[in-house]
Amino acid sequence: MNAFRGDRPSTKTAGSRKRPAGRAMPAVTSALAGVVTLLTLAPAAYAVDTALQDNRSEGRAAYRSKQHGAMEIRFGPYRPDIDEEFGGTATPFQDIYGTGETVMFGLEGDWQALRIPHFGTFGPGVQASFATFSQYALLESDPSQRSAQPTNMWFLPLSALAVLRVDVLYRELKVPLVPYIKFGATMTLWEATDGLGVSVVDEVAGQGISTGLTGAAGLMIALNPIAPQAALDMDNTTGVNSAYLFGEWMVSRVSSFEQGLETGDSTWQVGVTLEF
Repeated sequence: MNAFRGDRPSTKTAGSRKRPAGRAMPAVTSALAGVVTLLTLAPAAYAVDTALQDNRSEGRAAYRSKQHGAMEIRFGPYRPDIDEEFGGTATPFQDIYGTGETVMFGLEGDWQALRIPHFGTFGPGVQASFATFSQYALLESDPSQRSAQPTNMWFLPLSALAVLRVDVLYRELKVPLVPYIKFGATMTLWEATDGLGVSVVDEVAGQGISTGLTGAAGLMIALNPIAPQAALDMDNTTGVNSAYLFGEWMVSRVSSFEQGLETGDSTWQVGVTLEF
């Protein structure tokens, strides 16, 4: 029995040992530091969360850059109204180049100087286009026959425009349509050439400048709704806010007020618009 007395387990447990008072201070200090840190960061965290909630409520529009202008790439059929000035007594343009049309390509840049609240934008624009016709020249001895010598005629219309775009449907009602109208002055440079250079008929050179007026009405269809995130990425990368397809009806009267060659036309054009 005495041999087992030394092996009797002690009645004291680890928890019954008295903890030194000095070891409790670091734990209290750490806890207080954590509380102070939370109190310090809470306002900043709340502000960030509030800003994110505001941006989410505004949608992707909150991340878009400001809009100041537009650029267009355009094309459409073109045939100058040269023969109209003869009142049906002669058709010199048709006699040489036939009754067909050519394709006119153009570029336009607009500055959206004025934003009209809940309506659209208004501002100046400039446009430059180019078209050319080519055919074999008529024989002087027999105008019903053509020679092997080509003849060409090119046209370069330059326009200064006032542009009104009504984008309230797209910006506020989420309808991806933007109607617009344009009006302005046009100056068309033109030239007719043959195998020897500038054509000369009755000692008159086949080149000149015609001035007049032009106007257009059209409709743009927004492409952003097709791929919203891709449109936002394009805006963040290039500054292009929106992309559109457009179609318009254009009317121009460019005859230097009936004192020069009539180079105007009534036609349609289509293309792509980028707003930035």
